[in-house]
Amino acid sequence: MRMGVRCVAKNKTIVNIGHHEYTLMGEESTEYIHRVAIFVDRTMKEIMDNMVSVSDTMLAMLTAINIADEHLKLLDETERLRNEAKKLGEELEALKRAGKDVKPLQVVPMAKSAPKPTPPDKKTTGGTRRD
Repeated sequence: MRMGVRCVAKNKTIVNIGHHEYTLMGEESTEYIHRVAIFVDRTMKEIMDNMVSVSDTMLAMLTAINIADEHLKLLDETERLRNEAKKLGEELEALKRAGKDVKPLQVVPMAKSAPKPTPPDKKTTGGTRRD
């Protein structure tokens, strides 16, 4: 084995994108490769739904542009959140150094909004409502 050459197992996966079958190879799991293919296929379908006629080349280019746009926006958002977290960490450290009593926040996962409980019907007893 030569120095600097890495041997990696590659997963070979057959996917369907835009009504064409492709064999993809990658280091990621076959499930992940399928997720990527599904994402690309859905993006292509969204573009096709909004256009009267487009060549395969133009469709591929528009799909790449849309995915790159989304990717860059997510990178920007990630950077913004990192900067915000860094700033908040610095503020927390400054408060600790100043001797302020800082209580840690309890992080609670956001749940789907549950339906509001139905108030008991005033005419019935026992707190149940009959419709």
